[in-house]
Amino acid sequence: MNRISRQKRSGMAPDPKKIAINLGRYMKYNDIYFHPDFAGVLKPHQVDGVRFLWQQLVQSGEGRGALLAHTMGLGKTLQV
Repeated sequence: MNRISRQKRSGMAPDPKKIAINLGRYMKYNDIYFHPDFAGVLKPHQVDGVRFLWQQLVQSGEGRGALLAHTMGLGKTLQV
């Protein structure tokens, strides 16, 4: 697998400050990235949390809610 394919699958763009939010989207939609100021400080579990919320609230198209629960102090406020 070439470098670009691996970056695309992981959600990482060639620029390390560009982290895709909408993984698994339909090809007709543009990529959505974290703001560069946040991308540099988010921890991997926070990126996963935002992606989870995106998938549940936007991509599913079902109009249901979602619950993001972590241990205290892991940065939920930043994710929401």
